[in-house]
Parts: sequence; C-alpha cells; structure tokens
Amino acid sequence: MRGVFITAAVSALLLAALVFLRPFSAYLSGPPAPDTKGHASRPLPQAVRGAPATLSRVAPIEALGQVEQRIFDRTNEQRRRQGLRPLDHDGNLSAVARRHSEDMLRRGFFDHVNPDNESPADRVALTCRQLIGSSGENIWMRSGYAASQLSSLAEEALASLMSSPAHRENIFRPAFTHLGVGVAAMASEVRLTQVFADIEGLTDSPVPVFVKRGELLRFAVRTLTPGVTCDTFDVWRSRTGLRVLGPLPTSGGRIDVPPGLYTLRFYFWSADGRIAIYPGPQIEVR
Repeated sequence: MRGVFITAAVSALLLAALVFLRPFSAYLSGPPAPDTKGHASRPLPQAVRGAPATLSRVAPIEALGQVEQRIFDRTNEQRRRQGLRPLDHDGNLSAVARRHSEDMLRRGFFDHVNPDNESPADRVALTCRQLIGSSGENIWMRSGYAASQLSSLAEEALASLMSSPAHRENIFRPAFTHLGVGVAAMASEVRLTQVFADIEGLTDSPVPVFVKRGELLRFAVRTLTPGVTCDTFDVWRSRTGLRVLGPLPTSGGRIDVPPGLYTLRFYFWSADGRIAIYPGPQIEVR
C-alpha cells in the first residue's frame, strides 16, 4: 500500500510495504504468494526521477546518523503511547534500510522493489543471515533539503509517516519486535527507509550465502517464544511462490534443487501442535 503526504511548504512522498511474507499454519503443498499490497510501482515525476542520476556523478551520498537515531527514538515513543512494547534496534536491519535509501538516491527510483526486482523481504533475507521472521518497510522522500534543516528533518518525516494509515500500521504493528532506520542525503534529496521485523528465531550461525547443489545444511535454531520449538525447514522459491523441497530436518537436510535463488523457511511448533512458518535467509544454489 502507499500513501502521499503534502504540506504547503514541501511535497514529500511516502510508501509503505506491509508484511511481505506472513506465517501460515499447517503444511501446504503450495503456499500462497507473498502479500505484496505494499509494493508500489508508481514512477516519480520526471523532474525528480532524473535528478538523482545526474547528481550521482557530482554529489556524494551522506548518511544522516543523527536523524536515523531520532526517528528510531520517536517511533518507539509513539508505540509506548499506544501501550505497545518498544522495538529493539537491529544493526543488520539498519544496514538493509540505509543501503536501500542510498540505492534509491544513486539509481534514481522511489519504490519498495528496486530495479533488480528485489523486494523488502528479499533484502532482509539476503543481509540478515541468522534472522527468521516476517518483515515490513516504510519509505519516505523529501526534495529541497538543506543542512540547516537537519534538526527538524526527523520530526517532519515521522509526522508524514504517522499521517498515513499504511505507515502507521507498520509503526503500530504489535507483532514487530525490531527496527532498523536508514536516512541518506544527496545534494537536496533525502530518502528514508524503516525496516521492521518480527524476529521469531535465530540460527546458531550465519547461513551460507552460496550452497552447492546436494550440499547438506544443518541448523540449530534458537526460538524467542517460550514453549515453541523449531526442528524443520523447507526451501521456497519466492519468484514462483512455491515450495520446491522439504520439509527437511534442521539436523541435516540435503539441498538437492536446481541452481537458483531460494528462501529457507522454518517451521515453528507450539505446545498444542500448531505450526507457524516463517522465512529465513536466502541462499543461492550453484
């Protein structure tokens, strides 16, 4: 879903991606495609679309760390006012957020899905090599930024996000546990990305990015909910929305699938026998 917020002084665009991969219960031969209601593909106006590509040759990209911290703190203040637990900081999510903000400036686009067709869930799965859980994303942009406006930039951005139901839904989603914020500026352009996650578990060690066909993968998964266990995973192809292998035991599963990009998904078992399936890291089978 997407939202647009306009003030008399400046036009700022916002887009919100709701959870791209949601858990679902029970074994399914073909899981549903990801929820992509947050995928907005509306192009930028020509004046904005052309500016970053030109600026990238002459202007450096600057990370606005103070603005990132302020937005993180103010987001948690808003959650506390709603009686929600504050979100924990996650460095990997922050890296995902900052790289996406910089990428939007560098390549001149404003979207959840980048020119390489990577979604927010793809970027989390590629970078966060131990994280298992669902994710969501907010993005915001401003044109006409000046360094003298640094102190007010976080307040303006959060006010814009809070004015949009789609962005508020991500900010106030009770299931989310962690947040990373990335804000980048290039000349007069600013891009903001918030990456939210509901972290349900962590693998004991980073999942390898590259896997040989037929290689045996083993995991030990630490779940973050008492009474919940995880000893099963499968291999899922996000481009087709289909499970291609598994379920397999985390104690040792052979990845015998054709070369390509895949997402590992993990099965979380509650004490009453219910199953919730959450995405984990992405792998490339060679």
